Amino acid sequence: MLFFSMPTFLQNVPIIFYTAIGLILLYWVAFFVQDRFFLSTSSEAPDPEFVRDSARVVVRLGKDNYREMLDNVADAASYCGLTFSEAEQILDEEIESLISDQEDWPKVTEVDSLNTVFSNLEILGYFTGGGMVDDPGHEVSKARRLEKLAKRKGQKTLGYIFYPRDYLEEVVLNGGSVDFWYGLTRRKTSQEEELRVMNDLNAALKEQGLTPEWDGTLKSHLTLPINWQVRWDENRAKSD
Repeated sequence: MLFFSMPTFLQNVPIIFYTAIGLILLYWVAFFVQDRFFLSTSSEAPDPEFVRDSARVVVRLGKDNYREMLDNVADAASYCGLTFSEAEQILDEEIESLISDQEDWPKVTEVDSLNTVFSNLEILGYFTGGGMVDDPGHEVSKARRLEKLAKRKGQKTLGYIFYPRDYLEEVVLNGGSVDFWYGLTRRKTSQEEELRVMNDLNAALKEQGLTPEWDGTLKSHLTLPINWQVRWDENRAKSD
């Protein structure tokens, strides 16, 4: 009977070396199989509706220009196995759909009223970041820096109020409520000061004919049911 005999120089190599080599090979095989599986499933089962929803969201949010919207939709298309041209076509169709739909909208939409609310809140002394923000944590940090700067100048700020963009996807697609972030920039605050922020936001919304949901206590978060309608702005269109 023949037996396999390991060369002497290999016998002197620590066992941990072979263990490491084995783990590296196992990881490589697992990564290769997962990568092949992911590519095959994404290319075999494209989902145009996912891409269309992505296009509808960026078009109807009313914030990005054409290039930014197309980058977003193209990413979704690539994930679903669709081409760049197909992504561009879907985006253009959603823009045309918005332009058609807005013909039946009221002269002043609820989003128009919400924009007026934030203009008024800024006049009162609140930091709003323009209303809709992409990164809430960054905006809170920015509000705190501005509060310190205002204090040095002898000015007084009341706090911050805005709403994150990420929370609006469901509102755009299926309806829902705007979820606000609000608070004070100082670390130590009283309940009365915190309630003042909520009362100011509540009053500003009602003044524009909107119907916020809040029971008047700190325990209840203030939200706003809204019909999200933002008209197409030609400044967002494809540039030549």
